[in-house]
Amino acid sequence: MLDIVLNLLSILGIVLLVLLGVVFVVLLLVLFFPFTYRVKGQKDAEEMSIQVKAHWLFGLLRVHFAYPDPGKLTVKALFFKVFDSGEMDRKGDDSKIAPDKSPGKTVRQDIPKEETVPREEITREKDDGEQADRTEVKPQEEYPKEADISPEEPVATGKKSFHDKISAKYVKIKYTILKIYDRIKDVWENISFYQKLLTEENTRELFKHACFRVGKILKGIRPRKLKADVIFGAASPDTTGYLYGVYCMLSPKLGKDIHVIPDFAQAIFEGRLYAAGHITVIQVLLHGIVLLLDKRLRIFLRRLKKHGASKNKQ
Repeated sequence: MLDIVLNLLSILGIVLLVLLGVVFVVLLLVLFFPFTYRVKGQKDAEEMSIQVKAHWLFGLLRVHFAYPDPGKLTVKALFFKVFDSGEMDRKGDDSKIAPDKSPGKTVRQDIPKEETVPREEITREKDDGEQADRTEVKPQEEYPKEADISPEEPVATGKKSFHDKISAKYVKIKYTILKIYDRIKDVWENISFYQKLLTEENTRELFKHACFRVGKILKGIRPRKLKADVIFGAASPDTTGYLYGVYCMLSPKLGKDIHVIPDFAQAIFEGRLYAAGHITVIQVLLHGIVLLLDKRLRIFLRRLKKHGASKNKQ
């Protein structure tokens, strides 16, 4: 009996170890195996089209997005379709179509009831003993209820004097001025608080650290291949020249596969784009966790929360 129990426990232990190993391998693949993406775009005088394709683990997971409008997003795992925005749109359109009405069934329409007027029914007895008809219908006089009379709007008993009108205008203007003053005071206090907070040494160091981490993330997800052929022109030749000058200054860093041709005669923007690269989850996750664990960020968020709570109490 003891041998059977030990054998069962050993089998369960092996199964658990295998499951843990599978989970560990999947976790490593998700963190370190890159997501590969490709972007293709084209813009001409008539239309614009964009296609985005991404896949992971040699095509085990595939994502495809196509534009123009309305756009279509498809997600597939192996041979199975996980998500399709086109099918969802078709289902939504089918649900809007009214069901067919069979000829044998009649549709009953609700007839709105006429407004009833309160009535006083006066019964009269005739001389011959017959039951009197229900006769005269008198609409009740409508009197204002107590609930309909607002305490803020007293019933006027007579014409207001000139002095009362001037006093009412003065009170209204005074209230408006005080309200504007309070609003300006709140805005000024907020400006002073944020100016003081942003100029502190702790905040400046936090921003430098955040810019460094965000730069690392952008560097990790930037396209490894980038090709573009662009023809552009602004509304005026001067603006076109300024923009082309900016491109000439940045062209050494953009690469040799990006070609921009200015058009000084008309306002135009046409071209083709191709970009490809990969993203690893570990890069984004690592820099994000390091930034979130920064003590200066917690102090910054705590001060913002405290300031917001104080303003709400006021």
